Amino acid sequence: MKYRPHIDGLRAIAVLPVVAFHLGIPLFSGGYVGVDVFFVISGFLITTILLEDIEFGRYSLLEFYKRRMLRILPALSVVLIVTLVASSFLFFESERIETGKSIVAAATFTANFFFWNDAGYFTAPAETKPLLHTWSLAVEEQFYIFFPPLLFVIMKFVRGYLLQVVTALIILSLLGCIFLTTRQQPTAFYLLPPRAWELGLGAILAIMVRQGRPRTLVSLRVLGPLGLAFTLAPMFLLDSSSAFPGWNAMAPVVGAALLIGWGGDGAIGWILSSRPFVEVGRISYSLYLWHWPLIVFWRAFSGDDLSATETFALLISSCALGALSTYFVERPFRSGRARAWSAPRVTLGGGATLAILAALGVSAAANMTDWRTFPNEVQRIAATADYRSWPDYAAQFRTGSCLIGQADGTFDSFDQEQCIKFDPDRQNVLLIGDSHAAQYWGALKEAMPGANVMQATASGCRALIGAKGAERCTDLRDWVFSEYLPSRRVDMVILGGRWEEAELEYVMPTLEALKQLADRVVVVGPTVEYEGVLPELLARSRLTGEAFDFDALKTPGRDQLNGMMRQLATAAGVSYVDVYGTICDDSACRLFAPDEVLMQFDYGHLTLSGARYVISENSRYLGK
Repeated sequence: MKYRPHIDGLRAIAVLPVVAFHLGIPLFSGGYVGVDVFFVISGFLITTILLEDIEFGRYSLLEFYKRRMLRILPALSVVLIVTLVASSFLFFESERIETGKSIVAAATFTANFFFWNDAGYFTAPAETKPLLHTWSLAVEEQFYIFFPPLLFVIMKFVRGYLLQVVTALIILSLLGCIFLTTRQQPTAFYLLPPRAWELGLGAILAIMVRQGRPRTLVSLRVLGPLGLAFTLAPMFLLDSSSAFPGWNAMAPVVGAALLIGWGGDGAIGWILSSRPFVEVGRISYSLYLWHWPLIVFWRAFSGDDLSATETFALLISSCALGALSTYFVERPFRSGRARAWSAPRVTLGGGATLAILAALGVSAAANMTDWRTFPNEVQRIAATADYRSWPDYAAQFRTGSCLIGQADGTFDSFDQEQCIKFDPDRQNVLLIGDSHAAQYWGALKEAMPGANVMQATASGCRALIGAKGAERCTDLRDWVFSEYLPSRRVDMVILGGRWEEAELEYVMPTLEALKQLADRVVVVGPTVEYEGVLPELLARSRLTGEAFDFDALKTPGRDQLNGMMRQLATAAGVSYVDVYGTICDDSACRLFAPDEVLMQFDYGHLTLSGARYVISENSRYLGK
């Protein structure tokens, strides 16, 4: 295959914004789209190689996977081993266990499924997951399980319709991506089917180049600058709150394709083919692999907030590690000597390497890599991050039956007999909302022993009429409002949730409807939230001896949102439980419940002890 230096330059444009985004550099608020650029490049290059192999009669799946292993596996193996060692020294138990699981996922190229399944209300933030970025490698490798055989079959039986068939497939993928981004964003982000169109667009370009079609558009010199604009603009205009991938992914993907096809000439080609861009592009794979674990581990050591000096040092260190990894780990396995190894030898060796890496991950997941001892108090605090394995958690939330989560699937899994059975002989209290409502069930049950405390909760939306959300959640909410409540008069409805400012317009109509359906309505306000997992943040502050920095670690805006919710509840004439005000004052927040258990076990959910404290402090709202 002919070497195209401007593609290496495009790799630099892809990887540097990703690194900048992960470092928190505000200018590159949408730098994550660099991954989408990589997908297009990969689809173009791999399809070009496959087409040449097929046309020259040297197509071999075993040979193809040999090349992939020699390209991907060496640097990945070193990163996984270093991640295992670093997590054993720097991470607390729950973090080590999760890292071990992610090593297994990365070694089996299922990281996208792992992090997709892990995307939910109770999961740790991205900043604590050193292998989160390996989801993109998994997407690529899964694509290359299905695409090479498919390409061979099309070339063999319907060669004349190759472009049409591939185009039809990527259109289906794109439509699915757009649909899922609005309905189930984690699915659209992590899984192959809604992402395949990005690699597929690169494949279409490779087919067109092979067929000589781009030559008819050579005179359109505007395509190169247009591609650069499409590629760069989203990196500055999007941010972490943007709906992605969906429609927002089209600009960088199309832009990357235009740059590959028409960005090799003129001023754009001169820039992309210049030595600085090419050199960064050549180390882009290793740079991508190393930068994120380096950032995560540094934050675990020094704290979440990066100074300008730390940001610059991490950028330079990432590039240095990327260069060292490229020239001393990648290159030896891409030399003529390594390429001469037989395909069976490489694939067997690669498979054995992956199996060993997976076994190391299993050992870490089983907490067998505890190579550092922390003080008892630090360990006790950090252990609360594993609260979901405690008996209190099950008694508090009743997940899977009365709290429907992502893993539980659909409204059908809601246990009506257990969760929402009406009792005509007792006071009937119905708790509705998401997991931030469900967290109070256990405490409410204890505080109201004479009442029938029912629960209808599902993660994925607020229990607000008209608000959007996951189907499992909206189905349950709609059933409660349209069928359950109109058919029986409950004494009290308690409405809770992880309130969002964008949904406040739905609050008043919902409260007015509830006032017609129940004797009393109580709204439970938002909790304080943190920029990370509270037990781990607090444990690290105790470990370093530094005071817990509430100003830096509290998620901003929750107190203002609390004020807005209070105003709406007051205007509607319903009771309001000020959770934020119960936990926090102007300078600090309560970190421990009276029994010395942490108030919260993740970024914001209350422990049972924390919920008991909130309910006891607001018991006046729960009387008849």
